[in-house]
Amino acid sequence: MKIFIPKPLRPIAIGVTLCAILLFTASWHYKTNVTSTSAYAFFGVADAIDNPFPVVTSNIMTTFAVVDAETEAYIPTNKVYNRYDALALRASLEQQQTANQQSLAINLALVKFHANAPNFSGGFKGEALRYAANIYRLNSYIGCLAYEYIYEKSYELNKAEKWYKNSLICHLQDGMEWIEVNYTARAPFGVAVTGNFNNGKLQPLYENVWGQLKRRIMVPKCVGECYYTLIPNYLRDAKKVKGEPAFENW
Repeated sequence: MKIFIPKPLRPIAIGVTLCAILLFTASWHYKTNVTSTSAYAFFGVADAIDNPFPVVTSNIMTTFAVVDAETEAYIPTNKVYNRYDALALRASLEQQQTANQQSLAINLALVKFHANAPNFSGGFKGEALRYAANIYRLNSYIGCLAYEYIYEKSYELNKAEKWYKNSLICHLQDGMEWIEVNYTARAPFGVAVTGNFNNGKLQPLYENVWGQLKRRIMVPKCVGECYYTLIPNYLRDAKKVKGEPAFENW
């Protein structure tokens, strides 16, 4: 059945039809954009500039402790680096990363370098974040810890805590489990935890709304000796080096 529209009303009908089409198109475009950015909203706790990647699941079966231990082959922890040592180390790491861009350990070594080395010695926070992004694409959990490490070193503790919280929504790998470390005593200068799950490196605990200090960690299911040590009131960068700008204790 044909719909008859009087000739004087035809321009109005055409205008109404065009408006309806435009409204439908705008609505569809809006829904498409919301869907495509929902991964960012899922993180919630990080600003878009801090979290420029969609949520991904870890696709490399490894642990933070293993990767961190491997970085010690690239950056020995028992050495103090002056400016010239540091620049040579950076050049060597960059060359190795170019040859093996999928290596979590090399990328993490570069994160540690740029998060610790002064600008005078070739360290740049922006570069540390770039290598953390590489890690995140390969393994979301270790990538979150890399971001946390960077912001801890730059004393941006709110951002460090955001990336720690991001790590809690990462996919739990097969053979892994979550453990929770709790500390209830007063700790005016902070409290850290160390153990075989993080290669003996300090990792901070965070206070919840009830005043308890906690950290939730993804670790292999414990089948043998599993341990951790709480270090209350720890002081960051307590050991200083005199003379030429240098750094240690990665």
